Amino acid sequence: MSNIVKLTQLLPSPSYAFLLQIDEAKILLDVGWDSSLNLEALSSIREVAKSVDLVLLSHAKINHIGGYAYAATNLGLTCRTLSTLPVQALGRLATLDLFESIAPREPPCSVDQVQRAFEGIQTIRYMQPVTLLDDITFTAYAAGHTVGGTIWKISKESDNIVYLVEFNHKTERLLDGSAILSKTGGIIDPLARASLVISDVSNALRTHPPRKKREAQLFDCIKDTIAAGGNVLIPIDTSARMLVLAHLLEHHWRQYYHQTVPLVILSHQSHKTLQYAKSMLEWFGENIVLAFSNAKEHPLEFKYLRLCTKRAQFETLKGPKVVLASLEDCETGFSRRLFLTWSPDSRNTIVLTSRGRPGSILRKLYNYAGRPLDDHYQQFPLDLNVPIHKKVPLRGDDLMEHLRRERERRAAEERRKAMAEELASPNDDDEEEDLEDDENELANEPTAEEVDVWRTNFDVYLKDTANKPMFFKRQFQTYTLFPYLEPRRKYDEYGEVIDPDQYMTEYDRLSLAQQQQPLQMKRPQQDEINTEPEADRDSDDDAYLLSGEKASKKNEDANAITKVVTSNKRFPVRCNVRYIDFEGLADGRSICTVIPQMQPKKVVAVNGTQKEAAVLRDALDSQEMNTEFHTASVNTTLNLSSTSHIYQIRLTDRLLSSLRKCSLGEYELAYVSGIVQKKRDGTVLDFSEGIPGSHAPLLVGDVKLAELRLRLDQMGYKTQLGKGGVMVIYKSEVSNPIAIVRKNMEGNLMVEGSGLHKDYFKLRDLVYSQLVSL
Repeated sequence: MSNIVKLTQLLPSPSYAFLLQIDEAKILLDVGWDSSLNLEALSSIREVAKSVDLVLLSHAKINHIGGYAYAATNLGLTCRTLSTLPVQALGRLATLDLFESIAPREPPCSVDQVQRAFEGIQTIRYMQPVTLLDDITFTAYAAGHTVGGTIWKISKESDNIVYLVEFNHKTERLLDGSAILSKTGGIIDPLARASLVISDVSNALRTHPPRKKREAQLFDCIKDTIAAGGNVLIPIDTSARMLVLAHLLEHHWRQYYHQTVPLVILSHQSHKTLQYAKSMLEWFGENIVLAFSNAKEHPLEFKYLRLCTKRAQFETLKGPKVVLASLEDCETGFSRRLFLTWSPDSRNTIVLTSRGRPGSILRKLYNYAGRPLDDHYQQFPLDLNVPIHKKVPLRGDDLMEHLRRERERRAAEERRKAMAEELASPNDDDEEEDLEDDENELANEPTAEEVDVWRTNFDVYLKDTANKPMFFKRQFQTYTLFPYLEPRRKYDEYGEVIDPDQYMTEYDRLSLAQQQQPLQMKRPQQDEINTEPEADRDSDDDAYLLSGEKASKKNEDANAITKVVTSNKRFPVRCNVRYIDFEGLADGRSICTVIPQMQPKKVVAVNGTQKEAAVLRDALDSQEMNTEFHTASVNTTLNLSSTSHIYQIRLTDRLLSSLRKCSLGEYELAYVSGIVQKKRDGTVLDFSEGIPGSHAPLLVGDVKLAELRLRLDQMGYKTQLGKGGVMVIYKSEVSNPIAIVRKNMEGNLMVEGSGLHKDYFKLRDLVYSQLVSL
């Protein structure tokens, strides 16, 4: 690599966030998070957010895109962002679903902030090159795994960097395989022989069974559970993999269950997810597009799949059911509520389609009973410690402390607002601008009907008879005036506001009163029935799970100041647990086959253990490839530059102005001698004052024989190319050779000829003119 390339991992596995530095440009690869929404986990992103020049997003999953909205709103991540259209649209819905699922805890961003953050993303298509940041080209390739999933190729000059995380080269029901492989089975040319490949190795130790076998295992599991009268819970993410499983189960339902067993997607954003997916059919696999063209029926037009966004809709469904619920780790959202409700019943089954993040409920179940390829159920007595979140009103010292902080916050906000208005106000004495300001102030004053002028004190202006000089210019003569308030008309975007009472007759008023009287009589009965607000019924408050307690929201004031109290409770798990891999990721055999075929110069393994990274390293060594292998760790910077003598140099202004620069193509070159002082971080060098003195001339540049031959032809010389890249120069066709130009093994240009010939020196000067002498 001829450029300075550094890579820093900012978040622990399985979240993705890497800072890639190419010379002066800083690129953030993904901004992941997890369902815990721990703000301290984003401290590394907070430190670099304001210095980032570009953000690249790969997948519409929480571990790739979950922290983007918060970073763009609160951490100063305001740079340009690139992604595909499905990653932007489905990633926004995944973020909104996550923030809605953490109730009763407060979300880190509002809905409007999430909308504004994702609206600023620039969407691109596959294989569309985009050049930004001082001639750095970014190209997106299909990664499989998710709709719109991306493999990023980052190119600058001769360096090609491939960001290859969470890909799948195998074809699925909805998605084609990754674009990294051509139809003949080899690596496509744009991604072959890359300077650097960044790849995750989280699946390096695993081997997947055939897809049809895994689908059959899922169908048999559902069949046995329904026959026993139980329910099936499949925790799944909001958008990315949910569509694949929904399409699979919909086709199975058409053949077997029809209307007998409810098939449900329970998610806050299920309707919008399906709506967006229907409008992005071109991002799915070729088989889906071909089926739509032949059958004239949309493949995502589900007949038996029911979409529920609220718990009240779901509770109307009776009997055994199969539910795809968000989120996938069972820590928040509907999946957590259903798991805690259904896990004590031995008839129910929980199907794990992924391993989940470390420490989550899903990972605990996988570690205890999740065994891939098992043909039997795992039914076991297990007790889990589950945190219970309950909203309680503030009382006593806690309430006083909260009110004190709120007063301080409001006072600080008012001071900032007053300072901003003072700085924004123009410092101009023009009479027209001052009069406009006065009119704006009077517009906010009460009208004459709202003020009793006889019981109100007024400040009356008096004529200044002494005519004393004043510091500020007087706007107009001030005389004693009667305190009259002129009524002002109110306007909106449609014109003057009309009061309907002015145009109503007595008959209209009597009819309106008769219509309102029955509603007022029925309203108390309706309030008795529906005393719980809709938002409270669908919130994720866990107070209903505490034995011997009932939610006290009906008796609490809606405007009461509350806090969230967390306590641990042991829950029995007596249901069946089955692990069937539907993550849609390449397994270890595929990773160890694809990456060596790319023939990269350097490989960085991310989001994996030392054993998983060793598997990929052994695969590269077995191919006898001279590939540098690195393993990334959190908050550790890897220097991936090929040449160790490349540094960033800062010159003083006086030294820079004294240099004699020479132009060579797009660059300016100069020779300088100085004392190098290394800084503490070891990445930037600083030149002190230049050291005067003479030096031997230094020739910089590359003379190409084709360009030199063209110049000689323009000057009237005759040239002839011989074997081995030798060019013979003649004065005329019948004369003897003047000189011979060739390149040696080291690439240096050699000019051989008689120094007694006068044209020899002309030829030498012509060669020197193609170079820069320093």
